[in-house]
Amino acid sequence: MLFIEKSKNNGGFVLWGDYWTLRELHTLCMDAAEKSPTLNHEGLTVSLAYDLRKAYEKQREMDTASHFDEEIKIYGVEQIWPTFIVQLALLRTALAFYDSTKLEQSLMYRLEHLFAEAVPEIFPKQSRNVLMAFTRLAGIQEQQVEGLLGSRVSYFLSLTKAKRASELANVMRSLDSVMDSFLRDHPHHRENSFDPTVFDGHSWDTITHNTKL
Repeated sequence: MLFIEKSKNNGGFVLWGDYWTLRELHTLCMDAAEKSPTLNHEGLTVSLAYDLRKAYEKQREMDTASHFDEEIKIYGVEQIWPTFIVQLALLRTALAFYDSTKLEQSLMYRLEHLFAEAVPEIFPKQSRNVLMAFTRLAGIQEQQVEGLLGSRVSYFLSLTKAKRASELANVMRSLDSVMDSFLRDHPHHRENSFDPTVFDGHSWDTITHNTKL
């Protein structure tokens, strides 16, 4: 069992799953970080694995869910949209660089399916753009985005609920270091792309602990 529960303010969601599914996803993330040259072995994929482990170790959220006539325990952990989308794209890329198993591929497809099903429900007006932004990110290596992600996450979380919904796709599109540099040097092109200066002053350090997702 695996599903997404949307947050109240469009900042993220709770990823819920049963013990064994979360364990399998944790293993997938750790193995990918160890085996794929596209990932930092202590980076974003390992951060996702950490969240999953904390969930199934009962250190985050817990509930029960009905499965046919059985009540099963489920475990949840909060995720932030821009971070999770990047982690998902990095995992997809990583699996192409080592001899992954059919189980690993099935887990990857399951995560992608979960994401593709949730986005139209949560962001109905922007779902196409958000899904396209994810497609553009598929194929990236971690070193290409790790220097930009913190500022994008901080900026995204500083927005109102409505602005988060309308700007998520643009925030994801901005995770391009070449385009970021180009637009800084050529401001007249920003109208058709994005303004990279809005992310200035934002970083992982500027995210407050009381931010509401």
